[in-house]
Amino acid sequence: MSIAAKLGWYYNRLKSMSAEEVVWRIKAQLHELVSLIAVYSGWQPKTNPLVKTRATLNLLEPSDQLLNEARESSPNWVQSLVLQADQIINHKLSYFNLQNVDLGRPINWQLDRNINVQAPMKPVMFVDYRQATKFGDCKLVWEPNRHHQLLVLARAFKITNDEKYAKAVFEQIFSWIEQNPFGYGMNWRSPLELGVRLVNWVWAIDLVSDSNAYKNANLEAIRNSAYQHCYDIQGKYSQGTSANNHLIGEATGVFVASIYFNFQDEWVQESKNILEHEIQAQSYPDGGSRELALGYQYFVLQFYMAAGITGMKSDQAFTLKFQQTYKRMTHFLLAIAEGGDIPQFCDGDDGYVLNLGGPKLNRKAELIAMSQIFEDKKGEKPGQEEITEVEFWLNQFCNHSLKSSMLESAAFPDSGYYLLQNTNSYNVSLMFDCGPLGYTNIAAHGHADALSFVLRIEGENILIDPGTYDYFTYPEWRSYFKSTQAHNTVEIDELDQSVMKGLFLWDQHAESSCDSWEVDSNGGKITAHHDGYLRLSDPVLHTRTVELDGANSTISVIDNIDCKKEHRVKMHYHYDHQCQVNLVDSHTLEIRSKRNAITMILPDEAKLTLTEGSDKTFLGHQSIGYHHKVATTSLICELVINQPASFTTKIQWR
Repeated sequence: MSIAAKLGWYYNRLKSMSAEEVVWRIKAQLHELVSLIAVYSGWQPKTNPLVKTRATLNLLEPSDQLLNEARESSPNWVQSLVLQADQIINHKLSYFNLQNVDLGRPINWQLDRNINVQAPMKPVMFVDYRQATKFGDCKLVWEPNRHHQLLVLARAFKITNDEKYAKAVFEQIFSWIEQNPFGYGMNWRSPLELGVRLVNWVWAIDLVSDSNAYKNANLEAIRNSAYQHCYDIQGKYSQGTSANNHLIGEATGVFVASIYFNFQDEWVQESKNILEHEIQAQSYPDGGSRELALGYQYFVLQFYMAAGITGMKSDQAFTLKFQQTYKRMTHFLLAIAEGGDIPQFCDGDDGYVLNLGGPKLNRKAELIAMSQIFEDKKGEKPGQEEITEVEFWLNQFCNHSLKSSMLESAAFPDSGYYLLQNTNSYNVSLMFDCGPLGYTNIAAHGHADALSFVLRIEGENILIDPGTYDYFTYPEWRSYFKSTQAHNTVEIDELDQSVMKGLFLWDQHAESSCDSWEVDSNGGKITAHHDGYLRLSDPVLHTRTVELDGANSTISVIDNIDCKKEHRVKMHYHYDHQCQVNLVDSHTLEIRSKRNAITMILPDEAKLTLTEGSDKTFLGHQSIGYHHKVATTSLICELVINQPASFTTKIQWR
C-alpha cells in the first residue's frame, strides 16, 4: 500500500470515529508502547505463584452411561473423531482451502501456508496484519493458532481413554508458548485471537483433567501465558467502530480464563459486565445481530455459550436478561435454518469458537443444542437412536428436542430480514434483505446487497448469496464479493448501492425500508425500497416487490425503477454451483438441481448474459468457504431506460 493510500485510509477511518473512540485508540497505542518498552527490557506480566488453577469445572460433562454407549456402539462420529485426532497428532490440519496441510516438526506457528509467507517475529506494534505479502494473510496464520484442534484431541481422549491424545494437547500448548514470547509476532497482534485461544485452552484442559498428561503437565507455565493473554486483552478492549464481535470474543476469553485460572476478580467482573452489555447492544429485539452477518451471529453465539456454561459451572451465572436475549438469537438462526442452509449474507470467514463435532457439520443440530443451555432441564431426552456428536457433548443441556415446524413466512423487521415460505407440494424458502448495511457507521462486515434475496427449494440452494472468499490477500476479489453485482439485486450505471472506502469501511450507506408486508396461506408478499442511488445527478429510486404463491409454485419479482434520464440497469442473479443453468430462449432460463427443475422468465426487452467462472469480470464465482471459491453461473439481465420503468421476473418450479 502506498503512503498516499495509507493516509487516505487513515483519513476515512478517522472521519468515522467519535471523539471517545479517538481517545481510546490513543490509549491503546500507549498500552502497546508501554508493552513494547517492557518487552525490550525483558519484563513480562506474571501471575501470583501462590494462587493456583482451580479444580476442574466439568464444562463438557457427558455421563458415564453415554460415554460407555459411545465406546461400545462406536457411531460414525466416533470413528471420524479418532481419524481427525490422529491427523492432528501427526501435525496435519485442515482449514479454509487447505486440506491435511503439514504444520511441520516442530510446528511452525508463524507461517501462512497458502502463499508460503513467514510472519516475522517483530514486536506487535510493528506487525501490519493488512500487509499479506510481507506478513502473510493474518487469517491463514491465525487459524491454527486459535487451537480449535486441542478440543478435538481432548474429545478423542475422553472417548477412547488413550493418553496420547491428552499428551498431544499439552505438547501443542507448550510448543506454542515456546515459539510465541509475549508481545512478539502475529499471534499477539489481535486481542480477538487471544480470546479464542484462551477459550480453547481452558475447555480442552478441563476435558482432559483426569488424564496422566494433565497430572504431569507444567500447569503453572500455561497459567502464566494465559495471564499474559488476559493482561494484554484487558488493556485494550475494542471500542467504538471496532466494538463488534471482537469485543465479545475478547471479553469471553478473559472471563473464561480468569475463572479457570483464578485470576483477579476485577477481570472476571469487567469481562462479565462487557458480555452482559454487548449481548443487548449488538443484537436487535427480533434476535438478529446488528452486524447483520449471519456467519458472525453463529460465531458470537458460540462465545456466549462458552461464557454462559463457564458461568453456570462456577459462581458467575449470567442474568435472566442475558439468557433471554441469547435464546432469541439462537431461535432467529433456527428459523432461518428451517428452509435449508443458513445464507451467507454479508461477511463470513468460517469463524467458530469451539469444535464440538463440526464445524459446519450438523450446524442445525448444534444450534438446537446451543439453544437449550439455559433451559430448566425438565424436558424429555431426545428419542432418536443415534444422537449427533454435538448433542453428545452438550447432552447435559439437551433434555428435549426442538421439533421442526412447517415452513411459514416470518418477519424480522428490526434486522430487515423477511422469510417468504410455504409448504405445499414443495418446501420453498425465500429470504429477502431490506435491512441496514451493517453495524456502526463503518458497517465493517456489510455488503452492498439491498433488496437482494436467496431461494431454497426442498432444502437445496437455488439462488444464492455468493459469500465472502477473502479479506486481505486478494483485494480485487474482496471488492467483488462485497459489491452490488455479486448479489441478487439491481445495479444502476455499474455503481454499487453503497460507497466502499476500504476493506472494512463504507462511506455512503444505502438505507432500505420495508413498505408493506403481507402473509397468507400460500406465502405472502413484500415490497421495499432503498435510497442508495438517490446520490446520482439524476436520482434513481429502486423499489422491489417479491410475492410467493406456493399453491401455484410461482415467485414474482417486480422491479420498479424511478428516474428521469437515461440509466443502465442490470438485474443480477447468482445460482448455486450444484445447479445446471441453461438459456432456453432469449428470455427464459432452465435451472436444474438434484431434486428440482426451475424456470425463470425474464423481461422480454432485456438482454441476458450467462457467465461462469470469469476471472476478468469476477462474475460466476461462489465462495463455499473462506479462501475457497468455485465456478458457478451468474446471470446479467441488462436494460437501458430513460424514464420510470417496471420489470417482472417469474420463477416457477416443478
